[in-house]
Amino acid sequence: MGKLDWGWRVAYLYNKKQFRNSGSMKDAYLSQWLPEDKFSADLGVGYYWSDYISKKWSGNLNAAYKLGDEHLLEANFDYSREKMDVDMDHIHAYDTGYGAAVGGRKYLRNYNINEYHFTLQDTIVLNDDGDFKLTPVFRADKVEMDTMSDNDKRWKYSGGAALQKQINDHWSFKTSWGTYNRHPNFYEIFGDGGNIRPNWGGGWGTANNYYDISTAGTWERGEQFDFSLNWQGSMARADTDTVLTWFQRKADLQYILFMPMLPNFPSTYYPVSNVEVKGVELSHSMKWERLGLTLAGTWQKAEYSDTALNHVGVKQGVTMTPEWVFNVRLDYLFPGDKLSSFVEYNYTDEQLSLIHISEPTRPEPIS
Repeated sequence: MGKLDWGWRVAYLYNKKQFRNSGSMKDAYLSQWLPEDKFSADLGVGYYWSDYISKKWSGNLNAAYKLGDEHLLEANFDYSREKMDVDMDHIHAYDTGYGAAVGGRKYLRNYNINEYHFTLQDTIVLNDDGDFKLTPVFRADKVEMDTMSDNDKRWKYSGGAALQKQINDHWSFKTSWGTYNRHPNFYEIFGDGGNIRPNWGGGWGTANNYYDISTAGTWERGEQFDFSLNWQGSMARADTDTVLTWFQRKADLQYILFMPMLPNFPSTYYPVSNVEVKGVELSHSMKWERLGLTLAGTWQKAEYSDTALNHVGVKQGVTMTPEWVFNVRLDYLFPGDKLSSFVEYNYTDEQLSLIHISEPTRPEPIS
C-alpha cells in the first residue's frame, strides 16, 4: 500500500502426547493394583501413564513503512493463547482426599497461557551514500499463566542496536548489542508427560521453589553482543561471500536440560544463573551458474557458575550445547531452472547431558 508493507498470519496447533509405562503397569496389574485408577505417593504422579493435550491459537501482525529516504520503520506483534489439559494416573483423585498423599501439593488439570510479543525498530541511514546504517530496536514481552506471580505477569522490556557499514566494494561489517527477556514454554516448566518431567524441587532465590508464585519469577534475561566482518567478491569464477562472526552472551535463569544417566529416569529442565557463552562462526558460500557450495563452522564455549546447583566458583558446561558444529551443502540447479537437488552433511560435536548438583541442595526425584 504505497510506502506501507504489511502482513498477517493466523495459526492453530493441536498436539496430543500419550505416555505409557507399560512394563510397570503390567507388574502393578499382576500384583492386584490397578494403575489405571490409582496413583502412588511413593513413585509420584505420572509414573504409570499420562495424557497431555495442547490447543494453541496464534496470530501475527507486521508492518514496514518507509519514511523518506533515511528511515524504515518496522513493527511486529505476536499473540498466542494455549491451553493444555493434563491427566496423569487420574490426578482428579486429588480432589477427593488424595491431595495430602504427596506433600499436600495440588495438581492442576488445566493450564492456560497467553503470550504477547511486540517489536519496534527503525533502520536509519547515516550517510549520503546509503551504506552506513543504524538500527535501534525496542521489545516488549508479556506472559500470563495460571501459576505465575504478579511480578512475572508484568511487561518485560528490552532493546538494543545494530550498526552496519559497507567499507568498500568487498568489505563490510555489522555489529549488534542488546538485552533480551525469554519466558520458558510449557514443557520446560511442566514437562511433556513422558520423558521430560516437571521440576518443583530446586528453588530460585529460595531452597525449593523454582516455580513457586512467591519467588522472583521464571523469566530468562541477559545481554548479547556480536561483530561480523564480511567479504564479497569473485573467487574461482564464483560469486563468493565469506563472513567471520564473534558472538557472546550473558544470561540468568537460562533453562538447561538435565538428563540423569539412570535407567528409566526422566529428564527435567533446571534454570541456572551466571551463564556465559562465547564463540566464533565462519561461513563461506560460492555460487556458480548452476552449482552452489556452502561451508560453515561454529565453535562455542558455554559455561555457568550457579551457586544454587554447583560448587561455589566452579564452572560447569551447559548441557546439550556442542563445542563444535560443521555444515557442508552442495546445491545443483538442473537445466530448465525448474528442478534442483542438494546433498548436505552436518556434524555435531559431543554434548554434555549431566549437570553437577552439590549435595546440600540436591533435589529429590519427582514426578
